[in-house]
Amino acid sequence: MVTKANLIKPRWSKVLSDLRDNKLRTLLVVASIAVGVFSVGTIVNAYVILSQDIGITFAAKNPANIEIRTDPFYEDFIRTIEKVPNVLDAEGRQVVNVRASQDGEAWQDLRLITMKDFEDTEINLLSAIEGTKTPGRRELLVSQDFLNSTGFQVGDLIEIEMPDGSTNTLPLVGLVADQVTNGGDFMGGANGYVSLDTLEWLGGGDYFNQLYVRVSGDSNNEDHILSIAAEVEDKIERNNRQIYRTNIQESNEHPMGSIVLALLGILGALGGLILVLSSSLIVNTLNGLLTQHLRQIGVMKLIGARSAQILGMYLILILAYGAIALALALPLGGVAGYAFAEFITGFINADLLGFRVIPLAIVLQVLIALLIPLIAGFIPVNSGSKINMRRAISNDRPVAQSSGASWLNRLSEWIKWLSRPILLSFRNTFRRKSRLLLTIFTLTVAGAIFIGVFNVRSSMDHFMDQIGQHFKADITLGFSRPYPISRIKQIVLPIPGVVDMEGWAVSSIEVLAPDDSVIENIQIMAPPADTELVDPDMVAGRWVLPGERKALVVSDSIYDFYPDLQPGDSIRVETPDE
Repeated sequence: MVTKANLIKPRWSKVLSDLRDNKLRTLLVVASIAVGVFSVGTIVNAYVILSQDIGITFAAKNPANIEIRTDPFYEDFIRTIEKVPNVLDAEGRQVVNVRASQDGEAWQDLRLITMKDFEDTEINLLSAIEGTKTPGRRELLVSQDFLNSTGFQVGDLIEIEMPDGSTNTLPLVGLVADQVTNGGDFMGGANGYVSLDTLEWLGGGDYFNQLYVRVSGDSNNEDHILSIAAEVEDKIERNNRQIYRTNIQESNEHPMGSIVLALLGILGALGGLILVLSSSLIVNTLNGLLTQHLRQIGVMKLIGARSAQILGMYLILILAYGAIALALALPLGGVAGYAFAEFITGFINADLLGFRVIPLAIVLQVLIALLIPLIAGFIPVNSGSKINMRRAISNDRPVAQSSGASWLNRLSEWIKWLSRPILLSFRNTFRRKSRLLLTIFTLTVAGAIFIGVFNVRSSMDHFMDQIGQHFKADITLGFSRPYPISRIKQIVLPIPGVVDMEGWAVSSIEVLAPDDSVIENIQIMAPPADTELVDPDMVAGRWVLPGERKALVVSDSIYDFYPDLQPGDSIRVETPDE
């Protein structure tokens, strides 16, 4: 008597033997599945980690919600600002642009930031990379990140050149990470940090020119921050001080966060293409497998196996392939995703909360590893399981005769000079249209991924070139007060190596709403009419004409405030001193 258990055992033994005996085929199918699972796991892990961590770690640095550059002020004025409703905390900094060198020759720009007491500060906190994050008297800290590295090391003696040309030497006692001050400016350069006493010793003043404010209430609400910023600005102006620039920042939103997540979205799209390619490879491989197993299917049907049983056996085989691929790709995707997130945070000078398991990534990887191969392989497996027993044993799969075969026959009569193997290869290529279409589809998707990757890279290069069109000057100098351009030319042009120079006027204006409230403070630049340092990429309208008055060209970020603005429209602006 034959029991049910005895019928089941050979079936699953065949599944195990199919996995074990043809190791190359198993490796190919597993690799096809694992590549897609790994790519999705890497992107999803990195996306979730970054979307959660960079906002939290950024907020942990107590970023200033309002940053205002204004005329010099002192400690008593900070106490006045703290009395403004909804102001949680206020601090002053002095920012001075200096030059720094270790050997007295290789000079580089450094933005020197001073505060009264590094230990008591509660805004824009620093993180120590090496050494200390609290400089003493006549000591220096320098920021360091992936894009802005001075090359200085702790223990170096750094020569500082002040704007008036005086120099002094300070020991470098710490390298720090500052993800707030330069958070959204990857071209901002490195920062130096000294105490206010040290700045006085260097020849600077004992005042502040930068005001940092944290707000109470919902510090992640832009409208709330804007309303408080307007009150703070009003307080500053009532104290007869001019506002040169105002920036606002939500507490949990890293300035580079949206850009990073957008780039990950592009990579996610490429990951989707890899999944499609993986599915196509699975179908191709399973088609080849079933072609090899036709006689085995015929024998199984001969001894009583039903089509449903054969279908189930091969679907279990596909699940086994997916499970093996999942076991390989799941841990690798988690590790690679975190490593990728760490790599990205190195560019934007952010922190992570540590390695952890992402449930969403696991669920997606399990679904992809098990369902996608089943969906991709169902059609060929279902077709193979229903094949006629006689055809299966004779290894004769039905091939529809079409006009394709006839035109190949006619073509062979006209190209008799081709060798028989070449004609045979042409015939085999077009004999099964479904196989041909599947192969072409696989190659097309693979080519699309290849082209897509290089297109993204080319687009990024083009974008950086466009940015470079607005920064064509090799050297940019800013002055604390206006100077006649003719006088500057007399000094600069005779310097060896200087080919030409331009003088630009820079100021700050306020964009006003119809109710006279300030929408935004923007920086306005006025280059010469014949400037050669700007090659604008116009989105709409035209560039300002020589001699044209009351005309303005704005960047496309103006659409954030005027989404319907068109060339020829008017916007209300006001200079802060009017």
